[in-house]
Amino acid sequence: MLFLKPPYLIIEGVAVFPDHANERQFYYLPAMPRISTVFDPTVGPDGAQIPQISLIRFRDAPQNGGFLTFQVDLGIDRERLDTIAAEYKRITRLRDNPIPAPVILENGTVQLIILGETTPPPPAAGRPPAPPDDAARRFVLRINPPYAAKPALYGDNQAIFSVELDQDGVQLIETALFQGELMPVGVIYALDFFALRPAFTVKVSADWDRVQTHFEESFGFDYLFSSVEIDNVVDKLIEDRVIRIDVDSFLPEGEDAGSWVGRRDQAVNDFKDMVLESFFAPSIEPVKEEEDGWDKFTHTAERLSLLAATGGWGGVTKFSYKRIDYTRVDQKRINLTMNERVSVKRSIYPQANLRGLGQPIRDLITQGLVDPSRFLQSVTLNDPWFQKRQVKAHALVNFDNDSVEALNLTLKYGSEPKTLRLTRTEASGRQEWNSIIAGGMMQRDVAYQYRVLFKNVDTAERPGIIDSGTLTTQGDEFDLSPRGEGLYFIDEIQFGADLLPWERFPNVSIEVRYTDDQNDIHLAETFLLTRARPEATWKRFRLDAALDGYQVRIGYLAADHRDIHTGWQTTNQELFLIRDPRPTRRTVQVIPAVSWELASMVIVEMTYVDEANGVEERQTLSFFNTDQDRLPKTFTANLVDPENRLVGYTAAILLKDNRLINIPSSTTAASAIFIRTDMIGHRIVTVQPAQVNFAANGILRMEADLNFADDGAGLSFADSFTFWSPGETGFFEYDYTSAERNKYTCKARLVMANGLVRERDLGLLNGDRLILPAA
Repeated sequence: MLFLKPPYLIIEGVAVFPDHANERQFYYLPAMPRISTVFDPTVGPDGAQIPQISLIRFRDAPQNGGFLTFQVDLGIDRERLDTIAAEYKRITRLRDNPIPAPVILENGTVQLIILGETTPPPPAAGRPPAPPDDAARRFVLRINPPYAAKPALYGDNQAIFSVELDQDGVQLIETALFQGELMPVGVIYALDFFALRPAFTVKVSADWDRVQTHFEESFGFDYLFSSVEIDNVVDKLIEDRVIRIDVDSFLPEGEDAGSWVGRRDQAVNDFKDMVLESFFAPSIEPVKEEEDGWDKFTHTAERLSLLAATGGWGGVTKFSYKRIDYTRVDQKRINLTMNERVSVKRSIYPQANLRGLGQPIRDLITQGLVDPSRFLQSVTLNDPWFQKRQVKAHALVNFDNDSVEALNLTLKYGSEPKTLRLTRTEASGRQEWNSIIAGGMMQRDVAYQYRVLFKNVDTAERPGIIDSGTLTTQGDEFDLSPRGEGLYFIDEIQFGADLLPWERFPNVSIEVRYTDDQNDIHLAETFLLTRARPEATWKRFRLDAALDGYQVRIGYLAADHRDIHTGWQTTNQELFLIRDPRPTRRTVQVIPAVSWELASMVIVEMTYVDEANGVEERQTLSFFNTDQDRLPKTFTANLVDPENRLVGYTAAILLKDNRLINIPSSTTAASAIFIRTDMIGHRIVTVQPAQVNFAANGILRMEADLNFADDGAGLSFADSFTFWSPGETGFFEYDYTSAERNKYTCKARLVMANGLVRERDLGLLNGDRLILPAA
């Protein structure tokens, strides 16, 4: 186990510590964090160490960004470690090669600092992590792991980080990586490990020097049965005692030091007892010799032997002398040491900015050993293989207006068909398939066809179901517009009669019909218009785009029962305006210019006649001596022939004396008539040339002289007309007093192109219309 004891060695910038039991084993603490590298033998002729870092930038609407992924470790290069081991062997004077090993870690975390963001410490147990404020982030959107995480805790202590960056963050990292000398990235490790260190040491030193001097001198005179001993023993003992107990404590006596402090104090007491009770005991006690039973037997035996050898005289007496002088030195030395080591938890915080990271990468790129794409990759996040081929269909159909029940849509992508039913409530639908890839791109063609199902229609008049052909879309969304695609047409044909004189035609009937034999369509419908409902809409259904004509017949139901019916006419108008069948109006204002002191009543009969067009309109206007009835009144005639504008009238004035003044039948082209008591008749004759081709008949011009004379009334009128073409018209006007004397005369001349002139007297005439003869 790693032993924290001096000497504390730092070799090649690396802290080195011995093992507590094996002198060859040593441990080295981690170095500064660095980017991990992997040897790639395929790079260059001899291979190269490749930094383990990757910057992926991606484009993906609506947000662009990237990911920075890298691996860091606390490893030491093999060459550097060999140098450290050799130096350790030299310093510690080992005979065998040392065994290096990284310190064994118990726990730890690693934090990342990048572009102003730091991974926070992990939340406390039982507390949920605080949600990140993504809205306030810039450059760094997310760091994974989001909190200070654990590294490998063995080997080189690798740690991997993945950082999600926004667009600006990618640009900053890319610039720092390929152009800068300092990366705005820092890594902080916090590592815990256990190590042995001395808790206390108890040293006992005791010295005992003892010198013992012994001098013994004895005289003896033995008889056979008695002896005299004189012993003189002198002992001298000199003693010198020294004892020393040293106690060293290496840990502070804090709150957690109770166990080792108690063991230290017990060790000191035990050492004291051992030294004082046992150590200072003599090795050999000074002993005074005394005879025991055997010694006495031996002495007796010696004397008997002496007697036997001397014939008895030697045993009578014996004289002896003995002298003993010796010195004994007793020396004891004791040196006791008791060490206790405890396991302690230590923390280290290797940290570093990843400086100089870009230079190895730039060197590899500059030397042509690697491509920049090995470290920087650009990705567009639209790989078609992961994508789904999705289409969304929108039914652009007015379901209610077109009487459509539903659209049954069949889609086919590849060989897989799918269906959708689109209705008024669900007019859009979506389908998707796994994408089909060809040439690295997703095939986008989706074939489709649909069926239109109608509701509330008479299938005897028109189809109730129609099918589209097969169509193809490449977009993600497409519209189904049967009318826009020409599958069918709903023509909203409007009929309007706002300007119709409803007082003359209270009702108007409209009959319409449409026929398409090829598509089996036979439509017929009738509408009735009134003043309250002057408009109608016909939703005409058709399938043939070119066949847009229809037939219509109008019936004007007149208030006077003189109905007007048009014949069937073909038209393609989608706005059909029903006009007055007699659209041109001739308005004449009648003004009674009489003295109401003489007249009591004025009756005016107005008449408009167009024989050629079968038009005859009459109206009677009555005037009385009241505030309302004295005002002018208007006669209106609806013209078919706008050129025929002559209006006839007669008047009768009833005087207060019951006399009656009759105004003869008259004609006017003016817009107002003044009724007077002295009024006479007024006539207008329409003069026209014969409707012949003048040039084809050699006619240069036609001339006419008209004349009216009433000598009795003193009236005379004459006028001349010249016509150069058959379309010209002239009017001859004159006054007369009596219907019996209202005829006029006419002389016509025909001037030929060859200069010949033909003159003809037409005699006395009475008609309101005069056609000049061409022969």
